[in-house]
Amino acid sequence: MKNKGKHQIAFAWTGILGALCFLIAWAAAAAADPSWTLGEDWVSDLGTSDASSAYFKAGCAVAGILIVAFGAGNVAYGRNAGHEVGGAILIAAGLAALAIASPIEGDAHAAAAYCLAILLGAAAASIAAGNWAAGRHATAGVAMVMVIGAAAAVAAHPLVLAEPYVLIVAAAWISIEGVRMILDKGKD
Repeated sequence: MKNKGKHQIAFAWTGILGALCFLIAWAAAAAADPSWTLGEDWVSDLGTSDASSAYFKAGCAVAGILIVAFGAGNVAYGRNAGHEVGGAILIAAGLAALAIASPIEGDAHAAAAYCLAILLGAAAASIAAGNWAAGRHATAGVAMVMVIGAAAAVAAHPLVLAEPYVLIVAAAWISIEGVRMILDKGKD
């Protein structure tokens, strides 16, 4: 068992704050650009608008950095290989969010966005497996229901309509995992 403590709680908070930061930036950017429409425009279009770009890109950058730290916390304080591998995948997802915040456009931007979605799903599945192995069946089940729900949204709807759902589910899952890390502090 790895040493648990105040650093684990700090890493857990980076996930919660990263998810919250992204959602706030998304809301601020959407409010700043009245031409943007949920379900008709890509969420990342907010990063190209003169009215909303600063809010969205700053939020993605800060969220990306915080998710990298959250992933590192899962690697450092994970109970098993599922948490550690999931943490490494979260580090990659945070880097993809940083790429989205950068000035890249076109196909490179789309590739970063798709990578972010795939990496978040893989991280959720890996950490859910780790939670199951650690006896945290409820959080494992919730994560898998979220992953399956997001995959169903992608399969059943045009991607531009499924994207907001997937992002909200990902933010909720990261927050739940942050709370789980806080509650697991010091437990065997």
